[in-house]
Amino acid sequence: MDLKDYYSRIFEKLERGFEFSHYVLAYGNDVRLRDIAHGHAPRDESALMVTVEPREQLWDLAVNWGLEVFIPIVGHNNHALLSTLDYEIYLDDATRLYADKGSQWHYFHNYIGPVTAFIAGKLEEFKIPYLTDMTPSGGHFLFWVLPGTKEWQKLAQIGFLEDDLKTAYEYDDPTDLKRNPKVTLEAGYVYSGLGRLWEYISRLAQQEVTTGSKELPLTLSDPEHKCVNLDLTQYGDPAFMRIMRAPFSAHKKRIRFISGAAPLVDVPIWHYDGSRKIGEMDFGHLIDCMWDVEKALEHSRQFSGHIPRANQNLVGLIEEYERSALFQYHREMDQTSDLARQESFARAKENGPLNDKTRGMLEHPNPRALDPRSLIKFIEDLKENGWQTKHIGNLIADLYEQPEHGWNCNWLKYPSRTRGNFWARIYGFGE
Repeated sequence: MDLKDYYSRIFEKLERGFEFSHYVLAYGNDVRLRDIAHGHAPRDESALMVTVEPREQLWDLAVNWGLEVFIPIVGHNNHALLSTLDYEIYLDDATRLYADKGSQWHYFHNYIGPVTAFIAGKLEEFKIPYLTDMTPSGGHFLFWVLPGTKEWQKLAQIGFLEDDLKTAYEYDDPTDLKRNPKVTLEAGYVYSGLGRLWEYISRLAQQEVTTGSKELPLTLSDPEHKCVNLDLTQYGDPAFMRIMRAPFSAHKKRIRFISGAAPLVDVPIWHYDGSRKIGEMDFGHLIDCMWDVEKALEHSRQFSGHIPRANQNLVGLIEEYERSALFQYHREMDQTSDLARQESFARAKENGPLNDKTRGMLEHPNPRALDPRSLIKFIEDLKENGWQTKHIGNLIADLYEQPEHGWNCNWLKYPSRTRGNFWARIYGFGE
């Protein structure tokens, strides 16, 4: 059985992940060949091979072309939001992770397993439904949140939107499937609230999770050369720009590190409906399934493919977060007034005690102002010199807004102040 045959046999389960979606994003080298087959001009071979298509094209994208397929975070017409946490092994040399089943088992047994068990336990403590899906480098926790529910309303209350982000959400582009129809401000607040809730859970994991060795620290958004990355970066962007690889999808990242390597597939670990839990966390078995589509197909028989919907028990977890020091820190940052554009930069240039690395970042921020390792040191130095977290976020945004640095980013689709605030908030917490 090859990948395309696997897709054809598992298609109904794959499709159920898109129950609220009106489009699908697909990735893979065959996107270029598909364009040509459909009569379109060939793409630049150096371009990222992605395509955004109506959901009705899912069969063609998956079964006929064997592409990776991704679910939009925002459901059609704002009917749902996909709550996601992506966590993974990050290695500067990822070949070690993808080389063979034995190396994968080492990293999953010692690192991914304890993180998975902790997060699942936290959600189950409150009886919150979820699906956790294992990828070749880590896993995803997934559940839908629906409008009109208590949990939707509570998430909206804890969210925050910068003025530029509000403008981005209010823009309706009839030619862009991602923004037609536009994302409502209410959905934007809910998405922001989800990011803060996952940050709370991730920080709890950092405090509580112990692993089989000290080889890899547990970090937020890969600031180390080797780490278990609780990746919150998607919450530094608008919801309409974010997607998540679908459960049961092919996973082709391995070929980036091992020439000619066959794709692997994502496989479910657990499905929890608030009372009953289906699945297993036997990494020997799960890795076998990931490498063998026949075994993956057999493993999938116990799962329907549905991603669970959150219930009002999520409110209890949100209320626990609201009693935390992290919530107070978030609120203080939200309530701090912004400085005028480029005022933070002017203040930083005049701030005598800043160290040489910080001053180097001010002069040459690209790409360091996008790199977590550099940003942590930058933020720490500014905090030691009395800067408020919000104004550090303003400063990072000021750097993004200076065109002379040649940023390869559309700051209208990815608002600079939202991205700057995200980095400052994540790495500015604590002493």
